[in-house]
Amino acid sequence: HQSLLKLKKKLILNTSVDNTVRRWSFQDMQILDNIATIYSSVTSMIITVDNTFVIIGCENKTVQVKSLITGTDIHDLVGHNSEITCLASSRDCERVYVACADAKLYLYDLKSRELIAILIEQESSINDLRISSDNSFLFSSSGNSLYVLNLKKKKFVSRQKSKEIEQNRLIKAVTMSKEGDMAVTGDESGVVNLWNLKNGEFIETLIEPNENQRLGVCKLLLSNSNLFSVVAFTDNTVSVFDNEMGDIAAEFSEHQSQVKHLYILEDSKRILTSDGFNQCKIWVAHTGQLLESITVACNLLALSPDMQYVVSGPGENILY
Repeated sequence: HQSLLKLKKKLILNTSVDNTVRRWSFQDMQILDNIATIYSSVTSMIITVDNTFVIIGCENKTVQVKSLITGTDIHDLVGHNSEITCLASSRDCERVYVACADAKLYLYDLKSRELIAILIEQESSINDLRISSDNSFLFSSSGNSLYVLNLKKKKFVSRQKSKEIEQNRLIKAVTMSKEGDMAVTGDESGVVNLWNLKNGEFIETLIEPNENQRLGVCKLLLSNSNLFSVVAFTDNTVSVFDNEMGDIAAEFSEHQSQVKHLYILEDSKRILTSDGFNQCKIWVAHTGQLLESITVACNLLALSPDMQYVVSGPGENILY
């Protein structure tokens, strides 16, 4: 299930097992209403930048567009025939990108519903999408490759592969800089690489596990100004890598299960992590010192844009 938090509109959106998307008032935590019933389990959900539309990908392969303001149906986007893996919308709120399990990327006009293009470039199912802040490039990860799409020309301008592609190591996490010029990828073996997105070239390997310790990457974040990278591994640990000094600045090992959520807080000095045992922790980025630990249901977790509030829930019928 997906959970989104939008404090700009004083709303919380969440999905539930009864195939509904509910709008909540953040101030009093009361249900305002249901966005039109979905009739299928939700697999992905995004909100357009202008806080006007909710775009919902469902298990039955439909992509449904709803009004965030009124909660009513707008229309469905029709033209794909495969399971939806992830969604993205352009910064101008005019285009929707639908990634599917058939390794195709479908481009729709959000308002007219027109299927503009089908982009068939990926080698396997697309597992993540990101759009640059200037709305010029779309980054997608598929298998052990990271693709860069020029949105204006609708052409792929580069493709970065993991260095050891012959071992077929899958990329498990990807993040990019706020400026959209660099990306960091982590694969299932624990290798973390830095890429130049402007020319599509590999820059360097930030983290490479030793022979006795092969840990997969599960979460990644890049700090403002690209000063450091935060990497969560499948052995429940989190490492902070100093991108300027080229070494590990801090390690955090207070979690007893795999990290599910990872945030760098606004001051870039603190990190928020949560795990599968409902442990939510705040710690110092450059030392790994634990500042606060809270036990709360956090199978779902969202951080407000101003980083002042956290909304979490067990994935059932309650939010905190």
